[in-house]
Amino acid sequence: LGGDKICVSAINETLCVALQFASLPPMQPKVFMSVDLGASKLSVSAYELRQADEIGVFRLVEIGSMTDVFCSGSEIEYRMMQWCEKRRPFQNSMLTSKPALFKLRKEIRNALKTLTVAEEATIETDNVVGGHDLQLVLTLEDFEHECADVFDSIVSLTKEVLLMAGRTCVPECVLVGGAMRIPRAQKLLTSLVEAQGGTIRKTIDFDRGISLG
Repeated sequence: LGGDKICVSAINETLCVALQFASLPPMQPKVFMSVDLGASKLSVSAYELRQADEIGVFRLVEIGSMTDVFCSGSEIEYRMMQWCEKRRPFQNSMLTSKPALFKLRKEIRNALKTLTVAEEATIETDNVVGGHDLQLVLTLEDFEHECADVFDSIVSLTKEVLLMAGRTCVPECVLVGGAMRIPRAQKLLTSLVEAQGGTIRKTIDFDRGISLG
């Protein structure tokens, strides 16, 4: 970039978060996983922090990683838009109108946030399409049923990465991504990890991890 002494390193978001977690004290060899359910994909990676030959120097090695582009926050939102479409009390389709999709997506996101702390949420918007108003009650049970295969994919991919890494479990698993705040996703993954003696970590600041990386 205009000079011989300039070095540019490009790393992805998942690795940035892994670097942040690996650098948390105490600095010592460790093995951990990161499960990132973001807007566009699910990424699961396993890492090992190894002691280098030089004292005080460590090396972070990725020992397994897989991605599923069909499992994402956007897929969950689309499933719920279809759920709303099937239950609309009028004939006009909401999925063929860009303004209606914008309104519907906004309401669904608010409803999903509500379902992280409540058993039901209301999806409500005025004049969503053709002058019609929409008001639906989404229960946590309905939501989990509609997206059951998406949540199951998280567990399946985690098992595949463990197999790739040659391990049956890891001591720690870091949760990353907005969609990993969904209680069902956390519950399934927690059951898998804790059954093997591991621990779920939810304290990593995703934005700070990226900036530090």
